Amino acid sequence: MSESEQIKSPQSSYDSTDAIGYYVYCVAESIPAEEMAGDARPGAIEDGADLELIKTDKLTAIVSKVPLSIYGESALSEKLLDAAWTAIRAMRHEHVVEHFARQTSVVPLRFGTIYLNRSGVEQMLSDKQEQLIPTIQRLKDRVEWGVNMFCDRATLLVWILDERRRQSRLVALVSAGAGVGVEAVISLDDVPAEIPACCHPAKGRSRSDYRRC
Repeated sequence: MSESEQIKSPQSSYDSTDAIGYYVYCVAESIPAEEMAGDARPGAIEDGADLELIKTDKLTAIVSKVPLSIYGESALSEKLLDAAWTAIRAMRHEHVVEHFARQTSVVPLRFGTIYLNRSGVEQMLSDKQEQLIPTIQRLKDRVEWGVNMFCDRATLLVWILDERRRQSRLVALVSAGAGVGVEAVISLDDVPAEIPACCHPAKGRSRSDYRRC
């Protein structure tokens, strides 16, 4: 196997005179990724591009070439404002990740992760190896689930309003003593029980010593 292996599409004709970057979908262990190289696979994020494997000793990144005229930093920021363009490519990104995740453990990279050259991808794999390998091991034999939560709308609204009022009162108390030379004491009755432990009086101090910072 070569250091970088193309997973060719029978109809692939990616040939651009633009400067190219490398779009990274996910990272997997090298041996399982290599074994999948000949499998049927989804298309890349751009029409006419091939998926490629960029490998180090233990890790492989699944990537495809993209034109920097579209995927360069400033150009991509503008493209992402086009909801239709973004939705199509986000779906393609997800299809590639899911294809590999169905057969081995992968660490998905965020949509829009692009390196300017192959060596940048290789360096990332090398630099992140100690983090990525334990993560991949932890994901083995696990399945990702999407969870939808439902609640009573009226009950949720009451809770949100109560929470806002409580927070507003606390903010007002804090703000009142924010001026130079002002040390207003916050009564512990005004401090909710959920306030982190770091906000409670230090050991050995009385309630009257509980002052605003």
